[in-house]
Amino acid sequence: MTHRLLLAPLLAVATWCYGQCTTTLPADAVIVDDASPQFVGGSNLNYWVCQDASETIFTGDNNHIWIEAGAYVSAGGDYNTIYYRGLVAFGLMGDFNTCYAENDGPVQNLGQSNAVIICGAGQLTYAYDSVPANGCGVVGVAEEALAGIGVYPNPTSGELTIVTHAAYALQLRITDLHGRELLQRSLDGSPRSSVDVSALASGLYMAWVVTSNGVVLRRPFVKD
Repeated sequence: MTHRLLLAPLLAVATWCYGQCTTTLPADAVIVDDASPQFVGGSNLNYWVCQDASETIFTGDNNHIWIEAGAYVSAGGDYNTIYYRGLVAFGLMGDFNTCYAENDGPVQNLGQSNAVIICGAGQLTYAYDSVPANGCGVVGVAEEALAGIGVYPNPTSGELTIVTHAAYALQLRITDLHGRELLQRSLDGSPRSSVDVSALASGLYMAWVVTSNGVVLRRPFVKD
């Protein structure tokens, strides 16, 4: 288990937090599974985020948040404890949060004094003995929508290259964390396309690609 502290520029003082990579989801967990963009603003609560949740931003403080693989969410509050099993980019936008993750690559620190504890691939374990009966129907699923697309460099400061593995890319949409469309481009129908994103502000975005077989693929990326 690796401990890593992510600091924002010019921050001089920070505090480490340590913990275990095995955790039990509580019976009173609030289920978050909406695929539509939303803000979740509660504080001092337990949240269980299902794999279908998309473009969800947590703005409250002092929460415990368990996030399943496949969910696309961000945390903007402070003093939260977060368990993250996914490979999708996760925006840690608040301050003084503690995040347990299987991999360090997806965690994008956009706040200050956030402690990130890397458990290792497959080493962040959730115990489901007490979970609510109406909770996530399937847990730990792979991010199927991500399997057929790659974007690089990620993060990027200018040009973003989109690579599709099983079909040709026909159209690109880029949205922010609020679901607002910031860019739309017709692509040339090749398996590799590039687009200039230098005009975007620094932050976390989602690229949506429509392919020649009618499938919509998604991939998060960070603009420096």
